Amino acid sequence: MKIKRRSDRNEVFASALELAKAALQAEGKRKYWVSLGFALTELVRREMRRIAESGELRGRANELLRAAIGRVLSQVEEAPLTAERMRLDLGRYEREIHKELNYPAKEIQSLEEELSKSRSDEKLGGKEELVSDRGRRSVIHELGLREAIQGILVKPTAQVEEIDIDSIRERGHWRVQGDWFPYEVHSVKFVFVIDDDGSVFVSTVNLPIELREKANSIIRQIADLLYD
Repeated sequence: MKIKRRSDRNEVFASALELAKAALQAEGKRKYWVSLGFALTELVRREMRRIAESGELRGRANELLRAAIGRVLSQVEEAPLTAERMRLDLGRYEREIHKELNYPAKEIQSLEEELSKSRSDEKLGGKEELVSDRGRRSVIHELGLREAIQGILVKPTAQVEEIDIDSIRERGHWRVQGDWFPYEVHSVKFVFVIDDDGSVFVSTVNLPIELREKANSIIRQIADLLYD
């Protein structure tokens, strides 16, 4: 049985669409909905983080902000908000989001540049994209400094909407414990924790490098089964 994974981003987006529907139904009575503006601002903030982390856009903070705003508002405009497919004028929301997130965009861009430099200098743990046998993508993160990795985390990308706990029970070589999230996957020397957002984590605090490499290998196998 596959389980719909929780996505904070999807929940905020669904909330924004509901608010947009309400704004359409009350069109002419209210020019700007504060609650809708807040939801859209949060979506843009998350999209900025995602773009910065992915490294797909290298440039100035205002370019990062414009790209994030454009993607979020396009998704809202393209959604079937009502049976009549009415369109909501998002011009004022765009201006307010730009004012609200102008400074946070600079902070996010600056932080990502520092992190990228630290990774290139090999001071921080690595980050790698994984692709399952069926093309499902996830990202594996080594948490901490290169010489002292504290844990390994795998997070699915947005295309992974469901996770398959049963496949680990049936096809894996480990014991799955729990009736609901967080699940624990027990191997001989490790405990992997699966959360309801689909992420998988294992602690590697004070482990020698050979055991850390073993944990890294197992968590990749778990992710392949979980997201496939």
